[in-house]
Amino acid sequence: MAARGGGGGAGGGLTPAKRPIQQHTDATGEGFAGAVLVPLGEVDPTGAPRKSRFSMSAGVSPLNTTCKAEFLSVDKLVDPKVRLWLSVFYLPHLGKAQAAVAAIEAARGAGAIAGLRASPGPGFTPLDWACRKGHLGIVRFLVVDPRTRGLMRAGAPVAWACHTGRVECARAVVAAGGSVNATSACSFGKPPLLLAAENGSLRAMQWLQGVDFAAARDPGTGRGVLVTVAAPGSLTTPAHTARAKWARLKGAVA
Repeated sequence: MAARGGGGGAGGGLTPAKRPIQQHTDATGEGFAGAVLVPLGEVDPTGAPRKSRFSMSAGVSPLNTTCKAEFLSVDKLVDPKVRLWLSVFYLPHLGKAQAAVAAIEAARGAGAIAGLRASPGPGFTPLDWACRKGHLGIVRFLVVDPRTRGLMRAGAPVAWACHTGRVECARAVVAAGGSVNATSACSFGKPPLLLAAENGSLRAMQWLQGVDFAAARDPGTGRGVLVTVAAPGSLTTPAHTARAKWARLKGAVA
C-alpha cells in the first residue's frame, strides 16, 4: 500500500494526502464557513491554483479546517476576496485585511466590498464575520474605512457580535453609527437581543439593557425573549437561569 502524507524521500514524489472537507464550527456550534483554503496538494510550485473542485467566487465555499500548517499562506492566494475572508475570520490579520480591501477595490472598482457575501449560510458580510469572531481591531477598521463602512448596513454586525458575546465589537459598530436594533436576512430577521438570548450571552443582554425586552420577538416563530432563552436547554442550568432572571427584570415576555 502506498504511503500517504507529505514529505517523501528523494525521487519519491509524494504529495500531501487530500483531507476531507470540514465545515468550520465556532463557539456557537453552527457550521457556517467563511472562506476556502487551497490544500498544498492542489497548488503547483509557482503558487498558482490547479484545477480544483473548490470555488473562489465572490461567495465562498466550505472551509477546510484540517490544519493551518497544511495550507498556503494567505499572501500566496491569488484571489483578494479569499484573502479578505481569511484575514477577517479564520486567520485574522489587520494588515492583510487592509491590503485585501485595497486589492479588491483596485480590481473591481469602488463599492465592490459591499457585495461580498459568505456562502453557504445566511450571507454574512466580512464585518459580520469579524464581529462574530471577536476580531476587534479588524472591526474598527471596517466600520471607519470609507470603502467598507457600508457593511454596517449590509448585514447584521451588532446582532452577530451579541450572539457570541463580543460586546466590544458590538460597541465599536454602534459608536461608528450602527444600530443596536439592526437586523437583516443574514440574522434571520432576528434583532441583536434575540441572538444574544438564544446563545446564552448574558453580558450582551446586559449591554442591550436600553432595548425594549418586551417588544423583541422572533419574526419567524413569534417567540419572545423568555422562550428564546429557554430554547437551547434547561432553565435549571446557571447560564439559562441568569439570563432568564435578567430578562424578567427588564420586562421580557414569552
